[in-house]
Amino acid sequence: MEVLSVRMQTFYNNQNERVFVMWRRWMEALKGWRVRFFSKNGSEGVRLPNGQEVHFPSMGAFKGRSAHQCVHVLASGPSMLHFRSERLGQNLAILVNGAIRFYEQGVRHCVWVVSDSRFVHHQPHFWSTVVGMTCFFTPAVIQLIAAHSPGFFARNSVVMIRDVRQMWSDRHLIPPEVAVHDSQHPNIGVSFDISQGFVEAGTVTFIATQLAYYMGAERIVIHGMDILNADQPRFYEQPGERSPCKLLAGKDRIVASFNWLNAMYAERGVQVYNASPVSRDLFQIQFVDDASIHACN
Repeated sequence: MEVLSVRMQTFYNNQNERVFVMWRRWMEALKGWRVRFFSKNGSEGVRLPNGQEVHFPSMGAFKGRSAHQCVHVLASGPSMLHFRSERLGQNLAILVNGAIRFYEQGVRHCVWVVSDSRFVHHQPHFWSTVVGMTCFFTPAVIQLIAAHSPGFFARNSVVMIRDVRQMWSDRHLIPPEVAVHDSQHPNIGVSFDISQGFVEAGTVTFIATQLAYYMGAERIVIHGMDILNADQPRFYEQPGERSPCKLLAGKDRIVASFNWLNAMYAERGVQVYNASPVSRDLFQIQFVDDASIHACN
């Protein structure tokens, strides 16, 4: 028992104690109540624990909103420590996960994308501090927020996005104007109409890039998609607070997916750029440095 006690004490002194406790509380909350999504008169929404119904805006309202413009996708790689918001010009920024920090630092022309519920577990403070944001969340993310931080929906606008596999029972039935998969590698694909589902690639940055296309971007600049240094803390993390990361394990699929996306979007007149100096030679995507970004804007 003494050995067990020492082990338990070590666990609770571990750097992840806060995350574990928060995760356990959320799981306990979900045991007694299951989030109920609904659809009424063509409108989707979620019913909160107090019975209040939250209606989601239609994805169609965002189609073409940034037509013929440059859209910047801000990921969370360590290189973003050196990011300057002046690089955005007057263009829309799509913030990925912890890149919401740039909103807290004053970037206002932006939206937020979170697809993995683990981010909700690991970064609980965002759900009580973010106000006035347009958010694109998956059902799993919405479920956890609704259970633990229902007030988030009163302070922000949430749009639900789904994996294309949730919206189409058979990949072969997906029309080519919605999504196209690589015939030689069926797990590689890209969506042209995210309202009909996004294609997964193992990173939320890929989803955010598909959203940029749906919003009509003519040029898409991706910042902070470092990949190769994913064993280091993300730019918003402290060295002792690093959350688990699977980017290195899924690197081959991520690279193949972005190369496919780049080729498919180029055929449709949309240019994709990689602004991460860390991964500049990893993708078949044109690299753009600070001196050249203004030309994209």
